[in-house]
Amino acid sequence: MNPIVILIAGIAGLAGLVAARLGHERMAYGPICNAIAVGALVGLLFGVVPLLTGSATVLLTQITPALQPTEARSLAASIGPLVIQNLAAALVIGVYIGALRAQRGRARSDAPQRHTPPLFALALGVYGVADGIAGAASSLPLTTPLISGQIGGLVLAHVCRGLALSGAFATRTDGLGWLASVALLGGLLNGLGAELGRQLGFGQANTLGVPVLAGAVGLLVASIATILGPGLGSNARRLPVPAFVAGLVLTLVAARLQA
Repeated sequence: MNPIVILIAGIAGLAGLVAARLGHERMAYGPICNAIAVGALVGLLFGVVPLLTGSATVLLTQITPALQPTEARSLAASIGPLVIQNLAAALVIGVYIGALRAQRGRARSDAPQRHTPPLFALALGVYGVADGIAGAASSLPLTTPLISGQIGGLVLAHVCRGLALSGAFATRTDGLGWLASVALLGGLLNGLGAELGRQLGFGQANTLGVPVLAGAVGLLVASIATILGPGLGSNARRLPVPAFVAGLVLTLVAARLQA
């Protein structure tokens, strides 16, 4: 793990979080910051869902030869990838619906949403580890220096993670310590995941990656649902589309630069 890379990533993540925090302190910019956070979270989701289905497909390929009888192997090979994609879609939809129902229940009981900052911190923390594990098999050798485009992608990616973390301010104004800690440790979490993936090797890394990536997907979806809430579409909860698109595009561009 390169300490310079970890430091750059931490500073970039904290910068994105602080910038969004300052925007939330000005009430007029609150909805815009929330929309950017949703766009960044959706962008992260667009990247992690294919990693989940890819790792699950590798796992299926590993266990298929052991299936008996031959018809079972043929069936697993033919429809297995489609089943995996459907299960991933069911995970996203199921978690989103469950999170909205939980929010309605808390709203009826007037219970404070103290869980929001830890939820966002856990979501981005697990995402960082999962992203490192999934990318370990195809990552550059540790001795290969980063080129300028990759450094720009690294900075932009962690700025976007900081913006995604700021979505916690949609329902609460406290919990900055949770969020700042994950923003600062973003590069370290990525590095730990990548190092673990390299130590395990391709097959075992993908096996471990399935539950970790599934957890990241579920937590990101729950975070998105927390920002949007059951009242999306009303005049008070309308999502500024240009800000959402900006957050989404920035996150996708960052991923492209790092590829």
